[in-house]
Amino acid sequence: FVVLFFLLGATNSLNLLEEAMKSNRVIGVLGVEKQTEQRPIFDQTSNIGTVARILYMTRATDNNAVLVVYGLTRFQITRWLSDKPYPRAHVTLAPEILESDIETEALHRSLRDLSKEVFSLSLNAPKEAVEGLARMRDPLGLAYIAAAHADIDFERRQKLLEEDSLKAKLRELVAILSHEKEVLSLGKKIQSEARDEMNKTQRDYYLRQQ
Repeated sequence: FVVLFFLLGATNSLNLLEEAMKSNRVIGVLGVEKQTEQRPIFDQTSNIGTVARILYMTRATDNNAVLVVYGLTRFQITRWLSDKPYPRAHVTLAPEILESDIETEALHRSLRDLSKEVFSLSLNAPKEAVEGLARMRDPLGLAYIAAAHADIDFERRQKLLEEDSLKAKLRELVAILSHEKEVLSLGKKIQSEARDEMNKTQRDYYLRQQ
């Protein structure tokens, strides 16, 4: 899966991290779009999340914690237990359905090519990192990398996580990145034309001054 960076400050989250660091460093990560203090955390999260292993944690200023985690697999909450001293629940693992037919292979290749193009257009990523996408043989891993860096909102990102079928994830991401590639390509063209027009205007002004 993907390595992610977090900055946490809630007291119950810090209690959870301290307990996890004493044991197997494994926690459950759930998405919350806009957390509020007035509603219990149980009502604000999806039942599908990601099992993650803590790679690095350090205390920052103002009693915050900097956290780097590595996603392992999905889980589904079957029953909430308590929110003190931190949220706890019974869960079951929920790995995706990994199809291995020709359509899945074609979608994998399409997403791999689109990811390279979009990353090259939108990110100042090292050439080696972009080329590394071309060597990715794990379609599920590629799907999560593409989703992590794609310009999509929380609701769509959560929907991708909750999708059971690998093929469906790939199909949705191919559509998302195809659109993003068109937008980025058009943006590059507009910028180039604007620069050319500006240069022409400056040349014309210089010639008039001469």
